[in-house]
Amino acid sequence: MALKRTKQAFTLVELLVVIALISLLVAVLVPVVITFMSGRGLRMAGNNVQGFFAFSRSEALNSRQPHIIVCYPVATELDVGGPIMRTIGPGFAVFRIDVTNDKTEDAIVFLKEFRLDQLGDDINFPDRWQSEYERTPLTGFGRLDGDINERFGDYYRIVMRQDGRAIIPGDKPGYTIDRDTPEGMVGDIVLQDARRFLFIDVNPATGGVRSSETFLKEETGYDKGGATAPTGGAGALTR
Repeated sequence: MALKRTKQAFTLVELLVVIALISLLVAVLVPVVITFMSGRGLRMAGNNVQGFFAFSRSEALNSRQPHIIVCYPVATELDVGGPIMRTIGPGFAVFRIDVTNDKTEDAIVFLKEFRLDQLGDDINFPDRWQSEYERTPLTGFGRLDGDINERFGDYYRIVMRQDGRAIIPGDKPGYTIDRDTPEGMVGDIVLQDARRFLFIDVNPATGGVRSSETFLKEETGYDKGGATAPTGGAGALTR
C-alpha cells in the first residue's frame, strides 16, 4: 500500500513573519548604506587630488623644471598642441614650464589632467572658493612671465617648484584641516557635492597634500557670510 506524501508549504503566518523581518532589515540597513555612500565620490576626489599633486611634484623634481597646477571650474577648451583643441575641466591640469625655452608654444607643455566629473556629476568647486581666486602675477619664469600670466591669470593655480616646494596663492599657514571641529574650516582648495564640503590643504614647504573628512555644508558655515579674499599669498617664483 503506497504512502501518501504531504506537500510542504509556508503558512500565511510564516510568510507574514518573513516579510516583516525583511522589512525590518531594509529599514535598518538602508540608512547605514546611504550614510556610507554619501560623500564617497568626494572622498575619492580628495584621494585623487593628493595623487595628482604627488605626480606633479615628482615631475618637477625629476625634470628640474617648475610645474603649474591649474584649477578649471568649468569645462574649458585649450590648445595643448596637436591638430585639435582639448577640453579640460572641471578639475585640474598640470603643465611643465621649460624656463630655458623662449617660445611659449614649446615652453608650456600640458602633461596630465584630473576631471572631477569622473567621480560624480555634482562634484565641483564651490562658488565662494571660486570668488576667492588670487590673481597675483607669477614671476620667475624669465621672458615667459607675461605669457604664463596671460594664459593662466584667470585661474587659481599652484606652482610646484623644481626643488619640491610649492607656491600657493592665498595660502593659509600650516595644516588648517587639523582642527577638531568643522566650524571655520578652511583650505587652499575646496571641493563640494550636493550636500558636503571637502577641504584640501597644501604645505608650501614640502608640497605635501592633506584632505579633510567630508562635512555637511551646514556644519562648516563656509558658504555663509560672503566671500573673503585671501591674504598673505606669495606671488613670486624664485629659481
